[in-house]
Amino acid sequence: MKNITSNKLPTQEQVVRRVKALVDSQWYTPKEIEQLGVIIGGTHWYIYRLIKRGLLEAVTAGGGTDRPRYKVSGKVLKKFLRERYPFIK
Repeated sequence: MKNITSNKLPTQEQVVRRVKALVDSQWYTPKEIEQLGVIIGGTHWYIYRLIKRGLLEAVTAGGGTDRPRYKVSGKVLKKFLRERYPFIK
């Protein structure tokens, strides 16, 4: 997966294009969401906080590890982004 994050924030058009490219049936880790650049200014730690606070619905994948591994479905991610950013339709 290509890393498209940079020091400057993406424009609204870039975010809309990236959100439209999300696949509803695919599952994304917080690190992948960060690399996609769909949450403006969001690091993977910020995405973990959203999950922990219950603002972003995720499932815990992989049992028997010290740390849980979260995955967010594309459908849930799109819904969250549409609620958070009104310019995404």
